Amino acid sequence: MAGYRAIHALWQAWRIQSQLSDPPSSHALEIGAGLGRTAYYAKKFNIGSYAIVDIPFTAISSAHFLMTMFGPHEMHLFGEPKNNASIQIMPPQAFFESHERFDLIVNFDSFTEIDRTMASLYWKHIFKLSEIFLSINHEVNPFRVADFYTGHDKQYKVERFPCWLRKGYVEELVRLHK
Repeated sequence: MAGYRAIHALWQAWRIQSQLSDPPSSHALEIGAGLGRTAYYAKKFNIGSYAIVDIPFTAISSAHFLMTMFGPHEMHLFGEPKNNASIQIMPPQAFFESHERFDLIVNFDSFTEIDRTMASLYWKHIFKLSEIFLSINHEVNPFRVADFYTGHDKQYKVERFPCWLRKGYVEELVRLHK
């Protein structure tokens, strides 16, 4: 029996794959990966490399789960010597200092739950590292993902619709205008 979180992660990984023109050579990043289930399914969907940004306790949980599933040779943890691992885990500060390019950056369930100032910092840096951001978040908190792009029609192209899998959640695909 699969729990609903595993089903959500499977859906999210499929949505990631569907946005990538060449999944096996693509580089995706997830902000706030929780246990790492979406990363697990993304790897099963043959997405080339997957980076995770998370706070320490959650990053440890993701690392444990993903190392159990794939082995330590598939993981690169922040502070370790670089290797050829397909999954990388880093703290927020490393993300903010990064200049690495990603084909897609995603967030599920947490963008509107963090402090708005921190969310603003993430928003600005997301589009320095990628041209595409996929969000599936609810809208009952003091701010919404839409608050960051509303009124910036010349800067962003947005696809926005209810997430059919999760009542009360909105899926938003935000692209930088070229």
